[in-house]
Order: sequence, then C-alpha cells, then structure tokens
Amino acid sequence: KGYKVVIFGHTHKAKIDKDSLFVADRIYANTGCWSQKKAHCVIVDVNADEKATVNLCRVENSGRAVRVEKETI
Repeated sequence: KGYKVVIFGHTHKAKIDKDSLFVADRIYANTGCWSQKKAHCVIVDVNADEKATVNLCRVENSGRAVRVEKETI
C-alpha cells in the first residue's frame, strides 16, 4: 500500500528492520513486549523533505525515552 514505516508490538524482541528484499524504502519497527521489565516505544520524525527517522527507544522507570536504535528512509 506504499507505507514507508510499519510499527508492530507483536514479538518479544524490540528491533528495527529495514526490508530491502521486497521494498527498498520500508522500515519495520517492533516495540517488543510491554509486559517485561524493559519496555520500548517507537518515535517517528518526518522532516520537511518527507524523510522519516524511526527511533526505537527504551522507556526507563522515570518515563524517559532513551534511543537504542535509529533508521532513516
């Protein structure tokens, strides 16, 4: 359908995967499992040129998000 970023919360491993096998410019971001001690979130920033930066962040107990992985398309 032309989506550039797809966000999941399905598997237990938080990670960013760039699917270059089927689509050269699509990023899959997975937040992992929220029921474990290490929670993650995904923050997507789109600039004026419509470039998307996908940030996978670990959520600390204080609520602060710390980036652990980044990919741009």
